[in-house]
Amino acid sequence: MKIKNPQAVSDLISKGRKAQKINQTEAANILEISRTKLAMMEVSGEALGSASFFSVLKAIKLAGLELYLEVKPSAPTLNDIQKSNAIRNMKKIEAEDAEGVSSQ
Repeated sequence: MKIKNPQAVSDLISKGRKAQKINQTEAANILEISRTKLAMMEVSGEALGSASFFSVLKAIKLAGLELYLEVKPSAPTLNDIQKSNAIRNMKKIEAEDAEGVSSQ
């Protein structure tokens, strides 16, 4: 699942905690944060943004979720494009040569 905004994370943390049948007080004690802070994290994506990264990671784990990071492929470099063009040109020349040989 791709997360597009902080509010989606807040919602997942809240739903996950409830699915685990853990109340906010218990969860806050496990996470070592105040219940008020957890409540704000679950309700507001903005509050989630002000929480420490590690608190958010622990809350995600407590909710029974896992976080995966994916490296985005980078845009091709000029060198990559030049190599691709050179290979394409070589294949075109080879195809033209093969046509010339077969038509003779």
